[in-house]
Amino acid sequence: MIDVQQFPMLHPQVADRQVDGQTIVVLVNSGEVMVLNDIGTKIWAWIDGLQTVQQLAERLQSAYKIPAEAALNDTTEFMQKLLDASAIVLRCAPQEQI
Repeated sequence: MIDVQQFPMLHPQVADRQVDGQTIVVLVNSGEVMVLNDIGTKIWAWIDGLQTVQQLAERLQSAYKIPAEAALNDTTEFMQKLLDASAIVLRCAPQEQI
């Protein structure tokens, strides 16, 4: 289960590319590819290691004018899929700025 107070960041062994408004994510370790829809692409772009899962859900709610519970459920479900695919890692503290 995803802790909404954790900070997602992209896994260092992941590459991505935008094509026609969608994001293609290449999981280098497994050689698998994920194609993200428009909403997934938006959330993917927001993952910076500085925002919690909760904050990403709040951004989704604001951007798409959906109920808070739906935004949180959608965001945590998406984070779990990314985590299961090793596309992201979750941290207990924000990623340090370089």
